[in-house]
Amino acid sequence: METNHAGGYSDNEDTSVQKQPGSTEALVQTGAIVTEQLLSDIRILIEQARERMAQTVNAELVILN
Repeated sequence: METNHAGGYSDNEDTSVQKQPGSTEALVQTGAIVTEQLLSDIRILIEQARERMAQTVNAELVILN
């Protein structure tokens, strides 16, 4: 986009150019989807870490007793 004298944007951009799936522009457009997937992955990792920690603590408590 080009800025015009009023500080706004003109419509002189080429809209026929296809955006590549891995491009930054494509990521910005799908940012909400990427963010939801990332948050979901982080939640899963946290839950798995909690489960492993509980198993480890339980195992150590059994050894101590």
